[in-house]
Amino acid sequence: MSKRVRAAAVGIGAVLALAGCGSGGSAGPASQAGGGSATPAAASSTADSAGAVSVAQAQKILRAYDTANNAAIKAAKSPAYDEKAWRSADAGPTLAGDVFSTRLAKHSHDKSDSKPFTHTVTRAYGSTTRSSDGQAPWLLVTGIIPSVGDDGKPQDFASVFVKEPAGWRMWASLGGDLTSLPEPPSTVQSLTAPQRQAAANGIAALGRAVGTGSVDGIGKGSVITDYRTALHKGLRDTIMTVSSRPWGTPVDTDLSTATVVGTPAAHLLRVGGKTLGLVSFENTITYETDDGSASIVLDADHAAVEGGDTKPKKLAKRRTYQTMLVTIADDGKPTIVGSNDGLLAKA
Repeated sequence: MSKRVRAAAVGIGAVLALAGCGSGGSAGPASQAGGGSATPAAASSTADSAGAVSVAQAQKILRAYDTANNAAIKAAKSPAYDEKAWRSADAGPTLAGDVFSTRLAKHSHDKSDSKPFTHTVTRAYGSTTRSSDGQAPWLLVTGIIPSVGDDGKPQDFASVFVKEPAGWRMWASLGGDLTSLPEPPSTVQSLTAPQRQAAANGIAALGRAVGTGSVDGIGKGSVITDYRTALHKGLRDTIMTVSSRPWGTPVDTDLSTATVVGTPAAHLLRVGGKTLGLVSFENTITYETDDGSASIVLDADHAAVEGGDTKPKKLAKRRTYQTMLVTIADDGKPTIVGSNDGLLAKA
């Protein structure tokens, strides 16, 4: 994790560099995600339960992570800018964010210093041996980073770790109101077929909300509204659309028909009568001038990282990851607990 603590999903506007010539401002994402309310859920492969992870077990995993992550932080600094070093610590959207940040630092000749840091776990969710949705084990851990930032004050954290063949890797780090999280369960139960379907429907609703901007039926939907607002902040005379697809799926994947439950785009755990989930999207953001003029410009450093150029355009596209920690009721209604997002580099 290249940044000390990942922010909630409102900060991306600060790094968006698309600018309408003569109009000022920058650009961000929005579009239609597919309709439909019954996204299929993959069948569960297990029906048993397992003991939940303890705080001590989670702290042991985090100690190993801190060692790997701090080594990656050092390797990714100037002059090496070794983006591959992050693979020993991170995966999924977090790794993608690390790669983007490292490439941007390299192209902009950023020599700023990132200090090493550690995590202290106070709560842990999940199991080290299995998951509720039939995937590899995953954990949600919360706690504090004892000393971080220029003021040296502790900061809260919430991160998701996934067990991969090479070991535990951070998949997401989130900001939000974590006080609403239920207490960790003592066992990890398999999701029933109705619970899996409710989760699939809730994830589809989140994707539609990201695309359309309509957050009816989404608990704490202001997180999505803020994300979209930040992406379009300051960009006048430009139309913005966003298209969401599950993380790790092909570009043309239709969220309304895609199977998400049981894939890396959704990590699910039964907690307190609801389903707790980490949902990961890749969003394509399209900006188009409303008068057809070629006035959208991307700065040179971002263009180099994102695979574009600095020529004025009528239409431009960018990509972001977006992770949301949610609770999903058995009627399929999702409530957002925490979130994070960031720009993606050219594949």
